Amino acid sequence: MGLFCFHGNGKDVLMAKKLTYEELELRVKDLQEEAVERKRAEVRIEHLNAVLRAIRNVNQLITREKDRDRLLKAICHSLIETRGYSNAWIALTDESGALVTAVEAGLGEDFLPMLERLKRGELTECAQKTLRETEVVVVEDPYSICIGCPLAKNYSGSGAMTKGLEFDGKVYGLLTTSIPRDLITDEEEQALFKEVAGDIAFALHSLELEEERKQAEERIKQQTEFLNLVIESLPYPFYVIDAFDYTIRVANSKAHLGRLSKDKTCYALIYQSDRPCEWERRPCPLEKVKETKQPVTIEHIRYDKDGNPRNIEVHAYPILDNEGNVSQMIASSVDVTQRKRAEEQREKLIDELENALAKVKTLSGLLPICSSCKKIRDDKGYWNQIEGYIRDHSEAEFSHSICPECAKELYPELYKKTGSEIDRRQYSFDEQVLKRFVAQDRRSGLERRSGIERRAAFA
Repeated sequence: MGLFCFHGNGKDVLMAKKLTYEELELRVKDLQEEAVERKRAEVRIEHLNAVLRAIRNVNQLITREKDRDRLLKAICHSLIETRGYSNAWIALTDESGALVTAVEAGLGEDFLPMLERLKRGELTECAQKTLRETEVVVVEDPYSICIGCPLAKNYSGSGAMTKGLEFDGKVYGLLTTSIPRDLITDEEEQALFKEVAGDIAFALHSLELEEERKQAEERIKQQTEFLNLVIESLPYPFYVIDAFDYTIRVANSKAHLGRLSKDKTCYALIYQSDRPCEWERRPCPLEKVKETKQPVTIEHIRYDKDGNPRNIEVHAYPILDNEGNVSQMIASSVDVTQRKRAEEQREKLIDELENALAKVKTLSGLLPICSSCKKIRDDKGYWNQIEGYIRDHSEAEFSHSICPECAKELYPELYKKTGSEIDRRQYSFDEQVLKRFVAQDRRSGLERRSGIERRAAFA
């Protein structure tokens, strides 16, 4: 006897019917299959809930953890701690395919052979396939199929899912997990696994951007410190001035002496004025730079704390924006008072020397002179009598005579006759006496060549 239901007039009617043995056996089989399906569905739902919890934990880790290696390690542990997966491992590679880092959870020392293989750049077949494709790579029975894989023994009774960690066209590595074999073909399961792999890839991308940002900030910081050091080391005032409102954006301590405040203008700081410099009284370098878009140098007169005027040379250089307009100006002020005074003194000295040279001829430099005849070689290579050379190069004039010592040595007989005459003439012969001595000497047959004859040029 059996019971069965049917619907009639909106009411459930329970009827009794006698079933055959075959019908009972078939009914029991259906109930068993239904129970199996219900159990499978419960297991599936439980597993999917575990996976969802793991994904939630992974997302929380991504928002909290900023260290890459700690993040990857925590992700692997999150994937297995909810019992969503039996084991999980992540390997990151660079653009050349070389291993960057690898972490695991649930494998322990069994992962070491795989790690050594990854270090050698030897990827498993499923890993190579994963890096080539965009979808999840599924291996239902790695234990039997992946003969050469060091982790194949860890997948007995389980399947493996592998997905590349790719974001915005860049592949960072791969994620592999172990999953019950009867759930591995489930499309929803694969979709969740693909989602978690995408979240990990996005996290790696974000960490990469953050690292690049930190490096850029560090470079900017170092460059700023270097520029500040260079600017501060300048021995003269240095400014960077806004071209639109004249405010000082950058200045060294020699420029502001502790008086620089926010939005301080150049004319207020330097001249304690409430308006920009005027061309008639004090040329404005910024206006000139804006007009020419070229570097300019302008001289100003400023006064020190004692009221003394100082000559200040302002060097200005334009900074152009993307449209070619002057947006800022670099300016430096150099005190050239001492230089101006030195230039004035130099000009005065030059004038004095030129006036003196106009009146006097001078001999200067090294004069080549013959050690024997005492002739001097001129710039053209000709040898000249010393008195002729000096006469041509100075205001001096020569009158020839002979000293007593030379007269006594060269003309001893004549010297005896005219000794008293020499004494009266203060021991000197004039030119006429000398000519008479020479003429007499020649007439007497003497042909000595004296030093005085070599120095005097007579016709």
